[in-house]
Amino acid sequence: MNRTKNQTVAMLLAAAGVFALTAPVSAQLTLDIVVEPENGGSVAVFPNDGDYVAGQLVTLTATPAEGFTFFGWEGSVTAEESSITFEMTDDTELTAVFIEDLELYKLNAFIDPSGAGTILRDPVAFEYDPGTEVTLTVFANDGFVFTGWAGDVPEDQDAASDSIVVTLDADVDIQATFAAGSTLDDSNGSGSIGCGSLGMISIGSLFAMMFATGRSRVRR
Repeated sequence: MNRTKNQTVAMLLAAAGVFALTAPVSAQLTLDIVVEPENGGSVAVFPNDGDYVAGQLVTLTATPAEGFTFFGWEGSVTAEESSITFEMTDDTELTAVFIEDLELYKLNAFIDPSGAGTILRDPVAFEYDPGTEVTLTVFANDGFVFTGWAGDVPEDQDAASDSIVVTLDADVDIQATFAAGSTLDDSNGSGSIGCGSLGMISIGSLFAMMFATGRSRVRR
């Protein structure tokens, strides 16, 4: 039987009780990165070796694409930071999750003339998600009467009502208009009360005054 030189040396060493020691081979670990959605951004890997050994440190950095925001990491490691460093202990799979930025809409509400009243909005915000319904309610200050809404008033809303609902599907500019004057309710049932130089006069009293004036003119 033919033996190579190395085989012969190995046999002689074994017979003499000398054994060669071989270094243990470290297991190769894999790192799989998934980007969700695919167009949401990118992930930089350092070191980018493809295969890793146990105990090796790896740094991942997620960068969102335009119109997206990084949300977090899911999988073998969970984190909210865009850049993470971790130790490889096993085959690892991570997902970098990005979310699409929603276009927010502004609701600009004005008082015309300034200082004539107040507009309350519900919910309160300066910018809103698309489709948000916002209720606007107007209150007149002393010395003014609300006359109606102007601007981007929805077609299905009554521009004369003191409360309307606006659905945000674009930026909205709307004005609450007022006129000088005052209107109050007459609690005794005689009608509304007009405020002028004579003070507060009920509708019934106003007709009585007109009737008395007419009678005095007839006597002349």
